[in-house]
Amino acid sequence: MRWWGTHGQHDECHVVGQYGVPVNGWDGRFGIHFPHDGDVIWDSADASVSRARYTDSNLINRVSVFTFFKDASTASPFGVKQAIRKNGVQMATASSPSPLTGANGTFSVGNAGAGWRGILAEGVMMLGNTMSNAQAQQLESYLAVKYGVTLGGNGAPATSYLNSAGSTIWSAGTGYHNNIVALGRDDTSKLNQLISRSVNSGDQITVISGTAMPSSASLITPTTGAMALATDLSYVVMGDNGQSSTTTATITVGTLAGRARSSRIWRLQATGTVPSQLSICVPDSMLPSGFTSGAQHSG
Repeated sequence: MRWWGTHGQHDECHVVGQYGVPVNGWDGRFGIHFPHDGDVIWDSADASVSRARYTDSNLINRVSVFTFFKDASTASPFGVKQAIRKNGVQMATASSPSPLTGANGTFSVGNAGAGWRGILAEGVMMLGNTMSNAQAQQLESYLAVKYGVTLGGNGAPATSYLNSAGSTIWSAGTGYHNNIVALGRDDTSKLNQLISRSVNSGDQITVISGTAMPSSASLITPTTGAMALATDLSYVVMGDNGQSSTTTATITVGTLAGRARSSRIWRLQATGTVPSQLSICVPDSMLPSGFTSGAQHSG
């Protein structure tokens, strides 16, 4: 069993699937808890051996990509039988989980009497198959592109993003794996992301496939005011070098040598058909103080 999802704002609440056949005095639960006493818990069957659990103090008002998987017989993906992953990072494991036997129960979101308080933006459940590392990475990449999540966290040295065909759309080890923002069209996964901004804390750039940004007063969807990407498997992924955007460095080569630039540099990686127009909005607060005092800057 594998369950993927993006989780946003929430408080003390549980996501519970169903109860299976009791095992060794346990109720045979198939349950995910967000959180329970400050912990994220993934139970399946005998919770004495089939429980992955870790403490997470960064859940409230955060957008995250969670992966929960279990295979009682095969250590795959990522070399373990049961695990919790958050934003592409393995957070907790259970090394010897017991098999789960269902009892034809009803799947539900929220505990009986407690409900679910939060935003569960999207979930993907897959039963009956053992997945490879690459397949799990494809699903995590899809959700990360769609919701502006930086897999592995800022500065991750070995995290890449894959499209639905398994090809790399963002390479690992470039030195620019910070505040990832991406546009993409992927017909197999039904992804059509034409405007995007990283969900990381602090001010972030906004990128759109088109010539202008939509009004901040409008309801913004993944395609608001944007130009369509012409072909399937087309992506534009950007990340920065992690330096301060408000400090400056001196340009040393070219016709602009001797002038100042922001210390932050972005890297763009495009696959498929590149958009004919690409606009980037940089908040005033991200600009070095001596550059300009205008109300808005885009290009």
